[in-house]
Amino acid sequence: MNRTLSKGARLGTAIFTAALAAGMLTAVAAEETGADGTGGIGSQSSMTKSVLKDENTYAPNTTLNFTLTPGTGKPASGGQPAIYDGIPGGVTLDSGDFVFAPQDSDIGKAKVSSSNGITVHLEKFSKPGIYRYSVQETIPGTPYDGLSYNTEPKTLDVYISADREGCLNYTLIWTDADGCKGTGEFENTYETGCFTVEKTVTGNQGDRNKTFSFTLKVDGAEGEQYKVLLPGGGTGTMVSGEEFTVTLKDSQTVKVYGLSANDVYTVTEDDYSSDGYSTTVSVNGGEAEETRTTTGKVPKGGESCIDFTNCKEVTPPTGLLMDTAPYAAMIVLAGLFAIFLRRRRREE
Repeated sequence: MNRTLSKGARLGTAIFTAALAAGMLTAVAAEETGADGTGGIGSQSSMTKSVLKDENTYAPNTTLNFTLTPGTGKPASGGQPAIYDGIPGGVTLDSGDFVFAPQDSDIGKAKVSSSNGITVHLEKFSKPGIYRYSVQETIPGTPYDGLSYNTEPKTLDVYISADREGCLNYTLIWTDADGCKGTGEFENTYETGCFTVEKTVTGNQGDRNKTFSFTLKVDGAEGEQYKVLLPGGGTGTMVSGEEFTVTLKDSQTVKVYGLSANDVYTVTEDDYSSDGYSTTVSVNGGEAEETRTTTGKVPKGGESCIDFTNCKEVTPPTGLLMDTAPYAAMIVLAGLFAIFLRRRRREE
């Protein structure tokens, strides 16, 4: 039979009573910070996996897995009570899978979390005592890009006590890998970067108020989403593998967040050559190339800046005088010849 946690007051009374009866008062008092880190003798019936991230980044689209296994006890020494090996099946995770998926509510948060319950099967324990278990994250064969994994196990000690009627109660105490008191929260870090596209219009015929259309795409993990900061402060959302269109005028920018190091972005501008515009692209201040498409990756946790320059330059005609000069010279010569003939006739 499974039993849920008692109310705080009843649980505290049960633990102290059991501690006095079983000689465990020293051990319990040493843990008075509690499993939940709030002070007092705490109990925790769940564990939490949290992912730390940039506030402009969606949660990764992945499932993180944990195992809870019986740990190794140790004999009593130095006034500390004995700790028993964990009883197989005595404590279980309701699920070892902690599921994460992008949601609109992720934006603006520096941490997203997923929790699962912990069940203590009291029928597995035949006597009061402290029973040790180990909880550890399972590292997948193909790690999720940009996500760090917590490789250090935590210790979960289960304090089993009995009241005067012989009914068993429990409290859970967490200890971090460094031996310090801990909580049932495991943290991972999701490191992402961003890229910015800027529009520049040049040339004596360049229209600074003209809108230029772009197609953006990011190829990342399936189901990943990316926040888009639009010109004017609006926002949008891109989905991995899907195209996103946006228009920019001179000096305007669009910014895309949430790319991990192996995500590939592609930015393509529509063709405006029929309107007399040439297009060049420069990435991170590098040499400009004559192209309408650029593809690349964002530095780990960094930013890429992509400048699209459209130039429309028209040279005013300067060859008109040279083209008509021969004809003008012929007219002048003809006039001079006519004057010469007229004078000669008068002389005759």
